[in-house]
Amino acid sequence: MFHKQRTQLNNVVKASFIVSSKLAKALKPFAEREFIKECMLEVCGVLCPEKKNEFEKITLSRRTVVRRIEMMATMANDIKTTLTDRMAGFESFSIALDESTDLSDTAQLAIFIRGIDKEFTVTEELLALQPLKATTTEKDIFNEVQKVFTSFGQPWSKLIGVCTDGAPSVVGLRKRFIGILTEKATELSVQKDDLIVLHCIIHQQNLCSKSIRLHNVMNVVVKTINFIRSRGLNHRQLKTFLDEISAEYNDVTYYCEVRWMSKAKMLKRIYELRNEIADFMKIKDKPLSELSDPKWIFLVELTGYLNDLNLKLQKQGQLVNDLYSHLKAFQIKLRLWESQMQSGNSYHFNTLSAYENIAYAQYAEELKLLSEQFSNRFSDFKNMKECFNLFATPSKCNEQNAPIHLQMELIEI
Repeated sequence: MFHKQRTQLNNVVKASFIVSSKLAKALKPFAEREFIKECMLEVCGVLCPEKKNEFEKITLSRRTVVRRIEMMATMANDIKTTLTDRMAGFESFSIALDESTDLSDTAQLAIFIRGIDKEFTVTEELLALQPLKATTTEKDIFNEVQKVFTSFGQPWSKLIGVCTDGAPSVVGLRKRFIGILTEKATELSVQKDDLIVLHCIIHQQNLCSKSIRLHNVMNVVVKTINFIRSRGLNHRQLKTFLDEISAEYNDVTYYCEVRWMSKAKMLKRIYELRNEIADFMKIKDKPLSELSDPKWIFLVELTGYLNDLNLKLQKQGQLVNDLYSHLKAFQIKLRLWESQMQSGNSYHFNTLSAYENIAYAQYAEELKLLSEQFSNRFSDFKNMKECFNLFATPSKCNEQNAPIHLQMELIEI
């Protein structure tokens, strides 16, 4: 009996936090929480009146929510204290920097830290999310990082690696963040000769994907999506049309350049609805002959392969040698596909093989260009291949092919 009552109480508190969290994320005022509770009670009285008493116990008053926010602030301070104590025991650490702009056009600098102590316990946390309300120059970024290090009492002397998003204000050996860090290495006690600077492996993979030159095909597809989704009438008519013919999907998806994985999802959805979209565009007197062109079919499958690689790189708990292995395997696949295309074989592009008049030479050239992009962009990882053997085959490593600072840090980019 007591266990049941405690469970009900916990569920009531959890429900209150869930509603408060949803409203906070939607930037709604506190006063709307009481209105939502009234709606919940009305709905409960119709659907499940026997549980109305439980819904009445959910506290969403303004005073309660404010008190919980203060409680969460106290918990945040406790988390910071715990993280500070853990960071004090780091033998060495690396940081990752990512600068982006939020919906309010405010630049946000995300600072991640990954460190290791004497017991080889690895700690990886989001250290801070610093808003850059004015300029986003290299000095601003350096000052924000230094401010965060000072607040956590973290010395620069234990820094052995920096991973960046490749932004112009971060990379660069002279005037950028890395340049400032190198110039102040003596002052900050940073071992600049042992400092490892790498460009984020996922960002580089995305930049390689942009080298595909089938822009004429992509532009037609994006223009079609915008014609449908940007006009309310067209969008409603398409959804009604797909519903009437019982299509597999009831809508098409937008493509966002920032979220690069949306390209493959959008192209795949267009391919699966190609016949329905072609009929709809004919009704709108905008026929699309490109939907029967095998060029964009090749683009669909190739972006699908790139998305699969991206998902592999995003998996947690991987060391840098695992990520580099995924890249090497994909580069081998690219060379294989290029060789097959040159010989008129589209075995690994199943959808494309169903078409006639396939431009094998053009596809082979695209695969060659993509392979070259991977080789050029990941040269920094290739130069450190011997160091990665420490993680791949630790029993075969020695101090000559694995620097001591790498032995103290399990680097994960």
